[in-house]
Amino acid sequence: MLSLGCVQLSAAALPLMVVPHLARVLGPAGWGALASAEAAGRCLSLLVEYGFQLSATRDVAQAGASRMNRRRVVSGVGSAQLGLLAAGGILALLAGRIWPAAAPLIALALVWAACQSLSPSWYLQGVERMGVMAWVEIPPRIAAALAILWFVRTPADAWLALSFQALAAAATALAGWTFVARDAGLPQFSLDAGWRVLAGGAPVFLFRGAVSLYTTANVLLLGLFAAPAIVAQFAGAEKIVRAAISLTGPVSQAFYPRINRLMRTGGRGAANELRASALSMLALGAAIGAGVLLCAAPLVRIVLGPGYEGSASLLRLLAVVPLLVVASNVLGIQWMLPLRMDREFTGIVLAAGLLNLTMAALLGPRGQAAGMAVSLVAAETAVTLGCVLTLSSRGLAPWRVAPV
Repeated sequence: MLSLGCVQLSAAALPLMVVPHLARVLGPAGWGALASAEAAGRCLSLLVEYGFQLSATRDVAQAGASRMNRRRVVSGVGSAQLGLLAAGGILALLAGRIWPAAAPLIALALVWAACQSLSPSWYLQGVERMGVMAWVEIPPRIAAALAILWFVRTPADAWLALSFQALAAAATALAGWTFVARDAGLPQFSLDAGWRVLAGGAPVFLFRGAVSLYTTANVLLLGLFAAPAIVAQFAGAEKIVRAAISLTGPVSQAFYPRINRLMRTGGRGAANELRASALSMLALGAAIGAGVLLCAAPLVRIVLGPGYEGSASLLRLLAVVPLLVVASNVLGIQWMLPLRMDREFTGIVLAAGLLNLTMAALLGPRGQAAGMAVSLVAAETAVTLGCVLTLSSRGLAPWRVAPV
C-alpha cells in the first residue's frame, strides 16, 4: 500500500511541479497547443493500452499462483499490443495530415503515448508487486520532470517536454517488461492469442473509449472553436482537478485486485472489501472537492500563474468532479467489473460520453471553456447515477450484501 501510494503521489505531484513551469514559460497560447498535442497522444494511448489496466489486471489477479496461467495472459496482451501499435501508426499518419501545422508536436506526443501505453503496470498491479511498480515508475518520472524544468525555457522548447516524457515512458516500459519476463516468462506471440485477448477485452476497451468522450475529447473539441489561450485555461483547470483525483488512486488500485480474488470464493467477502474502500475514497473525494472549491483562486495563481485567471471559475465548476469520480470508480470499476458486468458499465459510460458530446456541441461554441466544464460535470453525474440504478435494478448493489 505504501509503495502504491508513492507511485500515485508521484503521478499527482510531479505534474503539479512541471505544469507551473510550462504554463509560465510557454504562455497560454503555447501551452494550449501543447495540451492539444498531448490530448491527441492520449487517444493513441487509449488504443494501444486497450483497457488492459483493468481487464488484464483482473485476469492476472485471478490467475493466482499459476505461472503458466500468468504467462498465458502476458502472451495474449503482448500479441494484442503489437497489432494495436501497427494500427496506431496508421492513425498517427492521418493525424499529421489533419493538423499539419501541429504535426511535429503531435508526432512526439504519439511516441510518448505509445511508450506509456506499453508499460506492463497491469501485471505488477495484478500480482500486487507494488514495490517493483514504484521502482519502475518513479525514477523515470522524476528524471523527466527535472529535465523539463532545466531545459524547457522558451515557447520553442515545447517539443523537449514531450521528448523527455517519451524517454521516461520508454524506460518504464523496458524495466517493467524485464520484471514480467523473469516472473512469468517471455511472452509467446501469437495472432490467435492476441485476437482472443482483443475480443475478450473489447467491453473494457469500449469503456475506456467512452470515458475519453468526456475527458480527453473535451480539450480536442474545445480547440475546434476556441483560441489556444482559452484551451489552456480549461486544460489548466482540468489538470489541477485530475491531479487531485489521482490522490485517491492508492486506495482504489490496492483494493481492485483483492476484490477480484475474493470474487472467486463468493461476493460477500468482496463486498466487505468494497465497503472499506468506499469509506476511504468517498471521504477523500469529498475533502478534495471542498479544497478545490474553497482554494480555486490561490491554486490557479500558484499552479498556473499570470494569464490564467479565468481558470479559477472553471475550477469552481469542476469542484464536484472528484466526489463523482470516486463514487463511479467504487461502484463501476471496483464492483461491476469484478462481477463481469463489463458491458453494462460500458453502456453507462458510453451514454455519459454521448451526453457530454451533445452538451459540448450546444454549450461549447457560446460558453467556450465554461460550457465544456458544465458538460463534463453532467457526464460524471450520469455515470454515477447509472451505476446506482443498474446495480439496484439487478439486486447486486453492494450495500445489500450482508457483511461477514
